[in-house]
Amino acid sequence: MKKIFSDKRAIVIFLLPAALVYAIFAIYPVIMSGYYSLLDWNGVGDAKFIGLSNYVKLFVGNNDGFGSALLNSFILAFLSVFVQLTLSLVLALAITYPKVKKQERFYRTVYFLPAIVSTVIIAELWKKIYHPSYGLLNGFLGMLGLESWQREWLGDTETALIAVFIPIVWQYIGNHMLMMYSAIKGVPNELLEAACIDGASYLQTCFLVTIPMIKDMIIVCVTFAIVGSLKVFDLVYVMTNGGPLHATEVPGTLMYSAIFQKNQYGYGSAIAVFIVLECVLFTFASRWLMNRAFGDDRETKTSRRKGGGAKMKTLQKPKLPHSSGLVLTTIVLMTVALVQIFPFYWMLTFSLKSNADIYGGNIAGLPTTLHFENYVKAFTTGNIGVYLKNSVIITLVTIAVVTLLACMASYAMLRMEWKFQGAVFALFLLGYMIPMHATLLPLMKLLGKLGLLDSRLALIFPYIAFGLPFAIYILSGFMRAIPRELEEAACIDGCNIFQIFFRVIMPLLKPVISTIVIFTFLSAWNELMLAMTFINDASKKTLTYGIMSFEGQYAVDWGTVGAGLSIATIPVLIFYLIFAEAFQKGIIAGAVKG
Repeated sequence: MKKIFSDKRAIVIFLLPAALVYAIFAIYPVIMSGYYSLLDWNGVGDAKFIGLSNYVKLFVGNNDGFGSALLNSFILAFLSVFVQLTLSLVLALAITYPKVKKQERFYRTVYFLPAIVSTVIIAELWKKIYHPSYGLLNGFLGMLGLESWQREWLGDTETALIAVFIPIVWQYIGNHMLMMYSAIKGVPNELLEAACIDGASYLQTCFLVTIPMIKDMIIVCVTFAIVGSLKVFDLVYVMTNGGPLHATEVPGTLMYSAIFQKNQYGYGSAIAVFIVLECVLFTFASRWLMNRAFGDDRETKTSRRKGGGAKMKTLQKPKLPHSSGLVLTTIVLMTVALVQIFPFYWMLTFSLKSNADIYGGNIAGLPTTLHFENYVKAFTTGNIGVYLKNSVIITLVTIAVVTLLACMASYAMLRMEWKFQGAVFALFLLGYMIPMHATLLPLMKLLGKLGLLDSRLALIFPYIAFGLPFAIYILSGFMRAIPRELEEAACIDGCNIFQIFFRVIMPLLKPVISTIVIFTFLSAWNELMLAMTFINDASKKTLTYGIMSFEGQYAVDWGTVGAGLSIATIPVLIFYLIFAEAFQKGIIAGAVKG
């Protein structure tokens, strides 16, 4: 048995493919970004070594908006943790309210809906919502007689950042909600029943039992929210490109501008390295702070359980009548469901309108005449079908390779026996904290040398490399939970290590594989920066990049733009609605184990 699980040849076969892709397309570019950051280089002439001057420039005498970018990223991280996650937690607790159990599936499906749509599509949609003349928001304000509240939301320095944050909340609130929901469903019923016996109301049970018991999942969500905020690029770039006057600038947009618009390769690389360090630092800091905070709460919770109901009763608040609680919960849940659905409804309605209909004041209503020619025009002259095909091919290949390589590598690191396996595992997990766009310049140089630029492989390889860390992280919980006795029994039956993996382990991983598929799909499907940097050939453009070109081409033709956005969205929505239960079960299973 020990000989089988320490077989060096098998370890190499299981680990090497993932390690090579990860090292070449993730780790190496990070190292090269660090090297480039020490140079004064415009990408054409000779590079001059200047040491840490580029890093000094970030903080001393800087007038290019880095201070604003840094502050904005902190504000987005703060809002994501204290607004987005708070709302997600409230929704997760609300849909587990016993009185709304029958509607759980509906709410889960609706809330998660925006998460599966491309970020670029969402950005373009919300740009239309915020349009100062014909946008949905100003239109509603006008209908309510609040014309004084109307403004150019994305063009006003006072409102632009909040206007950008709202779509972020809208898109990802369902994702965090589902993860927290999964953890809540894992709380033992015995604890909840004991709290009820002690006289606790549902709200008290949530605060005194449920929330402390899902500490680990809250920490994971906080980490994801912070890292996601610090890495944000796509949505900000499409909606505002960091404007107006750096009001929405984030390090990612500033880095892209420095490298590809100003040819400041060294300075841009310094920003990239700073983003990596920022993500790593804040990840560890947030986890440490959350563990400290919840550690105290855990002790309190334990003392309450040991002390019976006395402590509980000292904190007891008036109970909500069941009818009032149900009404309030239903109002909250339905309101959020409407908010999640309505932008899609509006997109479909204006996709079937003419400009005259929209400009005539019919902003939110149904079309007076159905203009299906908008869809014909978008599909035939806008190349939407080509963009969709490319995204499907790239995403499917990425999903298949990430799933296989992550399962093999995880098995080697977590179930087999060899030196330094813990260190290698930690190195893989570190990749989740590395923003993909922080490797942009070195990746472009590397892919150019390999002759892969302007090909689908230019996107597939980096997507695989950056998809592996999260997949391995999710797999780790499942791998550790598999009883060793299953492998021992297989060995007794004469199975070798490869038969054990494919016949015993892989079938057990079906729930977590669903999770990996979902999150890899979302990552590859939504990516923009690499797609618009590495692809110039129109026939190779992905949906995210293509939609930007499409919107620029038909900017004043609202119906055609709406049709293009709808064509890119509807197939994904239909696919999700058909397989929503499998999607949600995969995420729930992965969240519980991971």
